[in-house]
Amino acid sequence: MFVLAAAYSFLWPVTVETPDPAVPGAYLQQTFKVRFEPLSKEQGIALDEEFRALETLEERIAHEHDLLFRTVRDWEDVVDPSTREPVPFTDENFRTAMRFPWFPTGLYRAYRDAMTGDKARLGN
Repeated sequence: MFVLAAAYSFLWPVTVETPDPAVPGAYLQQTFKVRFEPLSKEQGIALDEEFRALETLEERIAHEHDLLFRTVRDWEDVVDPSTREPVPFTDENFRTAMRFPWFPTGLYRAYRDAMTGDKARLGN
C-alpha cells in the first residue's frame, strides 16, 4: 500500500566527517538524524532555475544552500561539545552548523541517499 500525502516528512541518518583535532590528517565520523521535508520535483526545478538566474558570485553564495534551508526541519542527537546536552534545532543553531563545509556535505549526501534510495539498494 502506498500512502499518498500532500507533504512528506521523515528522519534520516546523517554522517559528517570532521577533522580529528587529536590526529593530524585523520577524520572523525559523527552521526545524527535530520528531519527532512523534501521538495516536490517542481519545487526542485524552480529552485535550480532561481539559482541559475543569479548573476553575481555574491548572490550565488548567499543562495548556495537554499535546498538545505528549505528541507531540513529538525535534528536529533546533536549535542553541545562540553556538556553533551542536546542542542535544540533553531535557525541560529542550524546556520552556525552550516558555516563548516563538512556539515552541508553530510546533509547533501543524506538527502541524496534518501531521495534516490541508493542506501536501500546497497543492502539488497
